[in-house]
Amino acid sequence: MHLCQFFLPVYASMLLKNSFIIINIVMNNFTADAEILKVEISIRKYKFNEI
Repeated sequence: MHLCQFFLPVYASMLLKNSFIIINIVMNNFTADAEILKVEISIRKYKFNEI
């Protein structure tokens, strides 16, 4: 019982940290994709204006 009481919060905090890391990675990938998309859109607009 004593070991379980000790390990449960540690395990929970580890899970929480890992999920935060995963969320950060996903959000970073999403923002990177959004930036690439913005650049592509602006390039297409520029090419369209050239014609």
